This record gives sequence, structure tokens and C-alpha cells, in this order.
Amino acid sequence: MADALVTRATNRRYPVFIASSYGYPRWEKTVEPSPTIAPLLTIDNRIRRCYAKGVGRKRLIPLLFALLVGACAEQDPLPITLVVTSGQEKDAFIQAPAPERFTLRLISVEGAPSQLLQAPWPSQPITLEGLDTNQLAAFEGIGSDIDDVPVMRGATILHPLWAVGAQSLPLFMGRVGKTSRPDGVLPFSHVHGLSAIVSARFIVSAGGTEAYRTDGSSSDPAAFSVYDVGLWQASTATGTLPRMPRAMAMVQGRWALVIEEQGASWFDFSTFESTEVAAPEALTFADIAGGQTVYGEQGEAYVVGPTRKDLPSNIVLRVDWQGTLTVIRLGVPRVAVAATYVKGRGLLLVGGHPSEPGALLLAPGVNSFSPLAYPPDPVQGAMATSLDDERVVLAGGAIEGTSAPTRILDLRCSTQCHSVDLAPSVKPIAIVHGLAHTTRADEVLLVGEDGSDSTTKLVRIAELDGVAFSESVVLHEPRVGAASVPLFGRMVAIVGGRKLDDSGVPSVEVYIPK
Repeated sequence: MADALVTRATNRRYPVFIASSYGYPRWEKTVEPSPTIAPLLTIDNRIRRCYAKGVGRKRLIPLLFALLVGACAEQDPLPITLVVTSGQEKDAFIQAPAPERFTLRLISVEGAPSQLLQAPWPSQPITLEGLDTNQLAAFEGIGSDIDDVPVMRGATILHPLWAVGAQSLPLFMGRVGKTSRPDGVLPFSHVHGLSAIVSARFIVSAGGTEAYRTDGSSSDPAAFSVYDVGLWQASTATGTLPRMPRAMAMVQGRWALVIEEQGASWFDFSTFESTEVAAPEALTFADIAGGQTVYGEQGEAYVVGPTRKDLPSNIVLRVDWQGTLTVIRLGVPRVAVAATYVKGRGLLLVGGHPSEPGALLLAPGVNSFSPLAYPPDPVQGAMATSLDDERVVLAGGAIEGTSAPTRILDLRCSTQCHSVDLAPSVKPIAIVHGLAHTTRADEVLLVGEDGSDSTTKLVRIAELDGVAFSESVVLHEPRVGAASVPLFGRMVAIVGGRKLDDSGVPSVEVYIPK
């Protein structure tokens, strides 16, 4: 069996790790082990501060819930060393305008971000002496040019600083507003595949219509590959999912609900073992296979059947933190809707039907959608993401074959609502069937298929609090059928796909916002 991505610890309770607005997990609450899926046997207040100690270079050690109490014996803190790297972009540090000043910030789960140092651009590893290591924290680096304008940025995952020891931490940095490739290549490149985050550290890529090895030969799409953003390198760990995934929902950062038309299975990234799942009453998994997965603020996941681009569906499957499956039905089937989760409000669906209400909302803890006061919206293949708890950007997609306008929905509206068209400053964007990611309070990144030739296309929409504009973001390696997944620090990873010459694309590209 290949190395597992998560290993067990022992206790009766564990904390919920939920993404914050900055893109880092935060401790939210403590819950009892799940009766539905095997409990993640963790973590008292001492143990939870001891995960990931001694991360190895040959074996993946769990990021979140790794070690027993004995692994965290008190000792004098050691200096922490950061190695600034540009990955595969070897000229990134010397491109004009070149970075002249370096700012390092500490982002702790136990307090506000703080500035650690400001110095000339480093030419050697950075050693931090006297840092309070009794915390779980990440590092963010910003490189500014001679006019003090940020031109480079990067971040680490959250690390248990008390456990870093003599190991150097890589700080991957790239040019802002662009994509950069960290070191390493994945063993398999999945075309139109799925990507998910395991243990807040590992990008797992699987599924799709086809997969390629690094030598160009075909591979089983059910075999997954792993990229470790803790070390910013590809992992040697791999395995095969129990089913060809057409949809996949992560629970507790460890278990994947792997769905195909014929059924579903739980897959445990701790043991690489699987268990078949019985469908809830009145559900066939074919109703949601191929649907996008949207994550809520309490660790739950929603597999949204109506997001499928060809097959209408009226089924949403909610998978709560404990693995309980709940079937939620729309009034009528929809196709190619845009879906996003809005903090404090719930799961929002937009478009997908010419005569039904234009937007539906599933509030937290409720088992039925409520129509919002928006007129019917026939847009298909659009992407949605929230800027805050009130405004949602709706971009891309098409209406009867014509690219749809870029709009903002105001969820405070309660009667006779209409979206605000961002034209003429933002014209319709010819991207369909992808994902929208909020990368700043006033910026979103669209990743989807070009409306004309199906190549993977990236467009950022910026200055959404003022005069908005859009611009394309160029990939270093153009591809077809790539997936995108949000990372810590508001970054977005582009994974997999096929090059235009029909070979795989094993490199990961990371979009880095300002």
C-alpha cells in the first residue's frame, strides 16, 4: 500500500478546521466523532498543537492531526529558517520590475497578522531568531519594487512552529497577478479531472476523461496523484480510488465521498481503504454524478447535480461534517447552473432555467431551497463567487449561444431584484463550465473552458469596488481540461489537463493575487 496522506492519533474529540476569509483554516469548534464514517480519533488541546511534526521527505506525514502527546515534549525553541523560492520560474526574481524590498508577515490562528521583518530582497535563506514558536502559523512574503509597489508574493501553509525544528520551510513566491509553477511534476495528468485538498496540505487530482503519465503513456484515471504544498513539491504517494470519480466531496479533510453513476464509496486517505455507500432513499447517484462540489462554512459539502452542463438535475446532496447524507430537491430540474456558498446565507444557485426564479438559496440547517426575488435567468455554464455576505459576482456562461454579461447580485434585495451589469467596463467573458474564485475583496479569478475551443482559460476581474475591469491571465503551459482548486493565502492552483499537442501537463500552476 502506498503511503497514506493522513495518519491516526488517539482521543475522543476533534476540532473542526474551517477556511477563513484569508484562505487559511481556523479552529471553529469541537465535535464528537462521527457515527457515519469512522471517527478521526484525535485531539485534545495538547495533541492538536502537535500535528505534522517531523514532516518527512520520503513519506507524507499528516498535516492536521498527526501525533500523540508525547511527540510534543517541551524544549527550547529553535530558529526557523525560510528558503524563498521561485520554483520553475528561474528568472522571476530578476524580471523588471525586480523586487528590491522584502516584507515578511506572520499569520497566526491565535491572533492578527503581524510584520516580522522588512529588509532588502534576500539572497540567502532567512533565519528567524527568538520567534514565539508556541503557535500554529503561516508566513507570507511580499516583494516590492524600487517604488514600493508589490511585484511578488507568496505564502506557506499553516505550520506548528514548535515542531519545525531544523527543517527549512520553503516560501514559494511568484509574480503577482500571474501564474507561476512551483517545483516538481505530478506522476499523472488528468484531463477534465477533479481536484481536492486533503488535510489542508495535499492537492489530490483524479478522474477525468483520460490521464497521462509523465512519459506520455496513458494511465488509469482512477489513479490519483498528489502535490504537497507544505513542501512545494510533488509527492511520491499515489493510489487508486475505488470508483472512477465523477464527483468527489471531502469530509474532515480526510475522507472522500467518491461518486459515479453506478454508486458511491467512502475513501479514507489515512488508510487508503474504502467502504461502499448505500444511496439515501429516493436518490440514485446518477442524479448527481458530474456535479460540482461546493463547501459550506461548517465543514459540510454540497454535490450540486444542476451544475452539470448536459444533464438536467433537481438533486443536491448535502454531506455534513459527520458524513450524513441528505437529499435536497429543487422544484424542477435545472442544467448548468452557477453555484457558490455565501457566508451566513447558504448555498446559492443561479440560472439554468428559462422560466423559473433566477436564483435559489439553501439556508444553513434547512432542507429546501427558497426562491429569491430575481427574474428567470436562462444563463448556462456561468460561474459565481461571493465578495462578501451581500454581493455575488456572476460571470461567464452563455444565453442561447451568446456570452452572458458579467453581473453582481445583491442578496440584500428582497423584492423585484435585478442584477447589475458591469458593462461597459467589463464585457461578457467567453468562459463556460468552470469555477470562480474570490482572490481579494475586490477581485475574482475565473477558470474554465474557452467558449470557442474548450482550452483552459483564466480571466481576472479586478477593482470591483470601483471601475471594474477584466484581463486574461496567461498560463505558462497552455492546456485543455485543467481543474482549479483554491489554496491558502487566496492563491489558486491549476492542475492537470492536456497540452495542445495531446500530451499531459504534469506541472501545477499557481495564480498569485496581489
